[in-house]
Amino acid sequence: MSRKTLSETLFRPAALLIAAGSAGLWSALAVAQDQDIGEGRRARFAITAGLGGWDDLHELRPQSPGQFDGVGFVIDFAAHWRMKQGGSNDLLLGFDVGGFSHDSNVFHVREDVTSRGLYLTPSVKWQFGSSGRLRHSLDVGVGYYLVDITEVDTSRYYGYYCCYWYSEEQLWEDTSLGGYIGATFDFGRAARREGGGFTMGVRIHWLDLGTVRDEQRFRSADTLGPNAGRLRGPIYSVQFGYAF
Repeated sequence: MSRKTLSETLFRPAALLIAAGSAGLWSALAVAQDQDIGEGRRARFAITAGLGGWDDLHELRPQSPGQFDGVGFVIDFAAHWRMKQGGSNDLLLGFDVGGFSHDSNVFHVREDVTSRGLYLTPSVKWQFGSSGRLRHSLDVGVGYYLVDITEVDTSRYYGYYCCYWYSEEQLWEDTSLGGYIGATFDFGRAARREGGGFTMGVRIHWLDLGTVRDEQRFRSADTLGPNAGRLRGPIYSVQFGYAF
């Protein structure tokens, strides 16, 4: 499948999901318009970690031999506050801040380079379910993404003095507006809004960072080359953690 066909294929269901999520959120607001916030905890916090899959990163073609890993590590902190309640539905507003990292076997000067990312996304959760054991939510966030490709050197030297040496050489960096859609599942006490409990979530992030290339001012090696490819979403993630 070509990149254009793949993008078109992904865009249509994403647009439908966002439209459905927006309609659901507006419905929740309409139902809850004349109701108060209700009982239970008014704030929800969660710390999660998991795996993120990024096909576009894996498909980059740097000048130096090698590839970036298509699967990397994701960590996220979320904070939301319950604004409206309608029956078994809750509307929560807040934000997510997180990061992701993907290794590679693309050698620079001392080490293989790493792709790292950070994001800050104001977000909305439409949470529903009244079983007391499980509550799930539809999540939508829009915000700021920062991604770089860097060589991180953590060599250890022995001698009269023993120390760790840490240095970084950044090859490329860019920012993008982006967003995500996803679903979250709270279990046990977290589902009943009585305390902490296990949570898991899945997300699809969209962003467009443009062309990846060597851009450091004083290049010590031509690693990425003048055009390693265009770096975009989607990034798929599955995360597990603790909500309280």
